Amino acid sequence: MLNLKGIGQSNVSNNEPIVAMFSNLKKEPEKVTVCPYPDGFGSQFQTILCAIILSMKDGHQFIYTPLKQVEHNYHSDATFIERLEELMNVKPHFTNMAELDENTQKTVTIWDNGNAKTKMDLKIQEYITPDILKIIRNIFWGNKDRNHFKNNKKNIAIHIRRPNAIDEKQLDEHQKQFHFYNRYNTDEYFLGVIKRIRHENKGVDLNFHIYSQANIRSNFDCYISEDIQLHIDEDICSTFIGLAAADILVTSVSSFSYIAGMLNYGIVIYFPFWHVPLPDWLIYTDFRPNY
Repeated sequence: MLNLKGIGQSNVSNNEPIVAMFSNLKKEPEKVTVCPYPDGFGSQFQTILCAIILSMKDGHQFIYTPLKQVEHNYHSDATFIERLEELMNVKPHFTNMAELDENTQKTVTIWDNGNAKTKMDLKIQEYITPDILKIIRNIFWGNKDRNHFKNNKKNIAIHIRRPNAIDEKQLDEHQKQFHFYNRYNTDEYFLGVIKRIRHENKGVDLNFHIYSQANIRSNFDCYISEDIQLHIDEDICSTFIGLAAADILVTSVSSFSYIAGMLNYGIVIYFPFWHVPLPDWLIYTDFRPNY
């Protein structure tokens, strides 16, 4: 297990990339955390990963504060947060806020959730280094099998973001804060992506996986094909692992697939929105091939 509980201190001597980051520190690093807030899993996981990365890069000790409330628990699953904690696999690797005594807790700086993500967006090429990506991917995949599909095919995961009950409440906020007025890609866009991938992988055994949610399953009839598998309203944990494990991931305007892309070892096709892509991602605003 990758043990980062004393990050910035002497007990990380077996982790060379981390030691190098903190080798010049002459005093105990500042302890920092981010607090849970009411939002979806993707947004909260993104905040946590941003805080971890910023801590590593800037020489702070990250203290983990567990999730408390996560939106979209549609079936009132009593184990929902527990399963999301296991999915992230962050908790075992860092000191937990509850493990600190009261006086030490008072010394922990609480970072603003939005600022952590904004800072990452502004300097993503500086903060997202190969060493740091390796660390956060090792944390996530440490309790999972990367061979998620087990079908000996080239697996393409496509996240199709559809409106849900929470979106109308956030619409005005997104419009004002990001000047972004439509977060839903069209079926034409995704079908164009599928057509392009098929064209560029002739002779390859492809398996497309459509991950989405909807009240009316027939909304996805246009995707029905022998090489396409629909995953509609499936378990959030299995869905997220499928996105992160794919050989090719096609993201939506969503932190959910954005963070899955960060944890993905394959090719990521990114549609621009308010969070900045990683340097090696493929950026497509119009993916309609002329063949």
